[in-house]
Amino acid sequence: KLVRRFEATITREESIMNRIISRIEKVKSAGGNTTTAEKHIEEARNHFMMAKTALTSFKNSTTSAQVLAESNISTSTIIKTGLARLKEVAGNVEKHIRNGHKSLTEALKSLRGMSGVNNTATSTQATTTATTTSQSN
Repeated sequence: KLVRRFEATITREESIMNRIISRIEKVKSAGGNTTTAEKHIEEARNHFMMAKTALTSFKNSTTSAQVLAESNISTSTIIKTGLARLKEVAGNVEKHIRNGHKSLTEALKSLRGMSGVNNTATSTQATTTATTTSQSN
C-alpha cells in the first residue's frame, strides 16, 4: 500500500514536471531566459530518479523481510531490523520526493512573470498642446 502511494506521488510530480517543461519551452520560444528554471527541472528529475531507485530498494527490502520471516531467526529480531530498514528506505524515498517537489517549485518561481516575454508594452506619449490666448488691449 505504501509502495503504491509513493509510486502515485512520483507519477503525479513527474506529470507536473512535464507541464513545467512545456511552459519552459513556450517561454524560451518567446525569447525568455529559462536557464534557472531548466537547472531546477534537472535537479527535480535527478531527485525523482533517486526516489525511484530508493523505491525499488524499498520493494526489495520488503521481499527480504519476508525471506527473513521464513528463516529460523527470532521474530522480534526480524521485526526490529526489518522495520528499521523499511523506515530508513521509506524516509529516503520521501526525502527525494520532497526535494524534487521543492525544485519544481523553484522552477515555477523563476518562470513567474515571463508568460508574455515578447509582448512589448505600448506606451503612448502624452502630447501636450499649448494654447496661447492673445489679449488685445
